[in-house]
Amino acid sequence: MTALLPYLVRHAWPGNVRELENVIERAMLSARELLRDEGVDEQYLARVLPELCQSQLPSRRAKAPQASDLQTVGKAAQLRHVRETLDSCQGDLDEAARRLGISRTTLWRRLRAAR
Repeated sequence: MTALLPYLVRHAWPGNVRELENVIERAMLSARELLRDEGVDEQYLARVLPELCQSQLPSRRAKAPQASDLQTVGKAAQLRHVRETLDSCQGDLDEAARRLGISRTTLWRRLRAAR
């Protein structure tokens, strides 16, 4: 595990302690594959612990999305799914609500909020 120490030290750790716990747990579970002949298999590391590899390359790191951006993306995807379902039901609100697993009132509110 000491072979991973330089990667752990270079990482910015923008998350809380749960991020560190998660990385350590994944590293322990895949230690055999990560460590090859007392060295770190860089390709495997990039797949299993990508956050450690990204922190070495600050020029390639994208700005972290804000929570409101994620909410907007989530709401947009949800609305798109609702509209696609409604289209596949030829505008039948009862059928669309049944397929989506929500009440007709909830469907109506979501469509109204999207205006």
